[in-house]
Amino acid sequence: ANEDYWIEGQPHLDGIEWILCADESTAMTILKSGEADAIYTPTTEDARNLLDQGGFENIGSGSAYYSSGFEISFNSGDKESPMSNVLVRQAFCTAIDTETIVNALGFGFYTPTNQLALPGSNFYSDNVTGYTYNQDAAHQLLVEAGYADGCEITLDYISATEKIVVMMQAYLEKAGFVVNLNLMERAIWTQAMMTSGDTSYNDAIVAYIPFAPAPMAKTFGDAADQFSGQWDKEIFAELNGYFNTMQNSLDSAEISEASDSFQKLLIDEQCMVMPVYGYYSQVIASESLHDLGFFETHTMFWTPEAAWKN
Repeated sequence: ANEDYWIEGQPHLDGIEWILCADESTAMTILKSGEADAIYTPTTEDARNLLDQGGFENIGSGSAYYSSGFEISFNSGDKESPMSNVLVRQAFCTAIDTETIVNALGFGFYTPTNQLALPGSNFYSDNVTGYTYNQDAAHQLLVEAGYADGCEITLDYISATEKIVVMMQAYLEKAGFVVNLNLMERAIWTQAMMTSGDTSYNDAIVAYIPFAPAPMAKTFGDAADQFSGQWDKEIFAELNGYFNTMQNSLDSAEISEASDSFQKLLIDEQCMVMPVYGYYSQVIASESLHDLGFFETHTMFWTPEAAWKN
């Protein structure tokens, strides 16, 4: 161990080795063989299987700064896209049984939500209605939007989200959508969701928008550079007015009022995105490890000086 470390008596470990794996199955094999002691952000199914078999614990934390979200972002700014019609966006959200999807794929780690916040958090609004799963209502919205004979859209996604978008596709097509799934390499997906550059996304794209003002500034605010570049500009400007108050005000009542208006405009009134679930990063570790220090200050920081192993 480092005898010159600034905290006396620490660190306890002689070293830490990170093993980079190309796929989840390889990582799980290494962990189960005992060659590794913990796995960082496994799939929800793998995490559940490890916890159920015993000998492992989940050291993911909801207190590590903010939760992440999974959403569908709509291309509302392209007048040639069906998604420029708010009724079509609302039909999309109404057609999908998000609770069933979250229960099937989350294995207890995902929390369904109807807005860009988790229930009980500072920016969650009890006044947001969201969209209740109803195939008949979804089809009627398409009819009202002028798509009685069907509405063809393209949904961009990355391989990690394939299971969820395939489930969504099945729900949407029952309601009258024709859904073309467009698999993107992650680098292309990253370019498509950026607000600058020549690459753009199609009618809709899978999105990861965090649930706190500071990281949400990548999607909202004056310096936004993710997803919102293809939204309706007037609606986006109105959202930014509320968001800037949420981010900068020191008055709790003013922040609460702004976040309430922000969520209602974003979801109920204009349906700019479809929130699906929120989640926290997970680390599944052997019970032989103690005081690891993961997620104590931030989801991307690790302070392992107090860690020790049986």
